[in-house]
Amino acid sequence: MSERFGFEIDVPEATLVSKADGLNESGASDSAKVILDYMIGVYRASANGYWRLANLHRERGNREMAIEYYRKCFEIIPDMRPARDWIEKLDAKRQP
Repeated sequence: MSERFGFEIDVPEATLVSKADGLNESGASDSAKVILDYMIGVYRASANGYWRLANLHRERGNREMAIEYYRKCFEIIPDMRPARDWIEKLDAKRQP
């Protein structure tokens, strides 16, 4: 469509979310991550991509990256309780 209209048209956020979720559910988490990385570059003020990246990293066992993305969610939506809860749970696992 961008070529047809002569200007850049971003893929809708809902389309990216749907595709990334489908890929992740089918076991293609690397491909889902590529889409989510693209998504947070285009939709920086939306917590959707950060939330999904946080969950993806948490599921992979990458606690530090998960915390980083949950914190970004919390910056965007300060009352996002699920992000705060995951930060607390993951921080507690770091404690000896």
